[in-house]
Amino acid sequence: MAAVLMTGCMGGGGKKKAAGEEQEQKATQVKTDYATEEKVAETVTITANLKGYLEQQIIPAVQERIEKIYVEVGDNVKKGQLLFELSPMQYNQYKIQLDFAKQSRERMQPAFEKGGVSQQQLDELDSNIINLQETVDLFQKNLWFRSPFDGIVTMRSFEEQDLYAPSVSPTTGTMIGVVQVM
Repeated sequence: MAAVLMTGCMGGGGKKKAAGEEQEQKATQVKTDYATEEKVAETVTITANLKGYLEQQIIPAVQERIEKIYVEVGDNVKKGQLLFELSPMQYNQYKIQLDFAKQSRERMQPAFEKGGVSQQQLDELDSNIINLQETVDLFQKNLWFRSPFDGIVTMRSFEEQDLYAPSVSPTTGTMIGVVQVM
């Protein structure tokens, strides 16, 4: 039984000779080394659709020309970083109209007190001042657009000097999209 096992382990590496002759063995050299623990760099390629942890579409509420864009798609942005600005032309026009309406109101008050101007005229002027103030405030809030959080610019739908018009559909009206990936 022992002879059979030895022959099986040797694998017949040597040449067999006629009965009674010794077998010639051929030795194979091997290199040995100590086993060690190491980190193995492994690269895995995966196809996927990523969705941001936070996502914000930046959409102006007013129609105006895009004055300057400060970011490109793929840019990393910090919270509060200026993304783009709209032209101040309409804002300036409404501001001038508001200032004129306020001056007119101040000038009409003495005439009203002496009976030269009716209460209705003052009420109409006051209503105009309120409307103009709301319009100025709206434009003032929509002149400069900043990133709402740290993230990456994923979309930019317009170029500088394009006329931006608010859209019913948020995706077609999106000026700049920013996402935050966790």
